[in-house]
Amino acid sequence: GCIKVFVVKVFELEFSVIEFETSKQAELESKRLNQCSFKNWVFDEVSGEPPLEKFVKDTFDARCF
Repeated sequence: GCIKVFVVKVFELEFSVIEFETSKQAELESKRLNQCSFKNWVFDEVSGEPPLEKFVKDTFDARCF
């Protein structure tokens, strides 16, 4: 279900954004990875980085697991 992976830089920190075909696939993968998701996107390498977690929660209303 993975379509593309993007590398994003915020606050001098990099993380991956993974696009999936469906929001359900993204949610399942974010739970498996203990990361954050929004719609059909997974924000990987965000959990454990408070500035990044705050950024994706505030900007995208992402859910973190």
